[in-house]
Amino acid sequence: SPDKRHLLVVTGVPLIYPRMGDVEWGLTAVGDVKKVTNKVFNTSTNLLSKGVGKVFGAKAESTVLNAREAVKLKMGKSGLMSAVLNDFGEVSLDDDLIDHWTNKYHDKERASAIAQFQKISEIQQLRVTFIAGDVHCAALGRLFNPLDEADHRLMYQVVSSAIVNASPPIVVLKKLHSSCAKGNAKPKAFIDGDINTHEEMVELFKTDVDGESKPAAGHKLLGRRNYCNIEAGGDAGDELEFSIMVQNEDWKSDSVPYSVKVPSVGSF
Repeated sequence: SPDKRHLLVVTGVPLIYPRMGDVEWGLTAVGDVKKVTNKVFNTSTNLLSKGVGKVFGAKAESTVLNAREAVKLKMGKSGLMSAVLNDFGEVSLDDDLIDHWTNKYHDKERASAIAQFQKISEIQQLRVTFIAGDVHCAALGRLFNPLDEADHRLMYQVVSSAIVNASPPIVVLKKLHSSCAKGNAKPKAFIDGDINTHEEMVELFKTDVDGESKPAAGHKLLGRRNYCNIEAGGDAGDELEFSIMVQNEDWKSDSVPYSVKVPSVGSF
């Protein structure tokens, strides 16, 4: 319908996403500790292996170095540090979080951007939906007016990261989930004098891809490879259905859809 229109806004990172402060600090600290620990451990074991080699020979030196690698494996991405490191053995997302819209240093720019899109939506009668990625997980957020969920303030944030990215460690997702529960629990006003714009992350992921178990990090973020499919629908063709297609445990099986239907302005 010509008078039921949608505007899709693609951004690099989400405008609506859990607050990052504690997560950024924690990941930076973990990354720094990991680097220092690795340097000290490698240096000390190198000195030890050379000393052992001089006394007992090359075979003994090789044994010490092999033992070092075994210890690093036990402490690394497949061992005790597996909850913090990603599939590549690196602290995940620490560099990605610095420039997020939800970083406290970008509050004014973010509020201004949202206010401008609200004006566009109200004047042009366009339903605005944000699409973003680069956070290595799937999520759904929204801005809305609890007194009138059909008005121009309703804006969904679809988060779908590239299918080639490794998902964040579970400890990071849990911290983000906890952050969104705290940071988005109370209404936030984005425009001076407008107390009707509320923000929340949506509990889209009631179950994991097996259809039974609860996602490890909670219902608002899912750390699995995914992509987003968009289709027009509704009786009048005035809806857009966004389906986040999540990779199954068995990659040969079909992806599992998690969907939301976004109405046009005023069509509740």
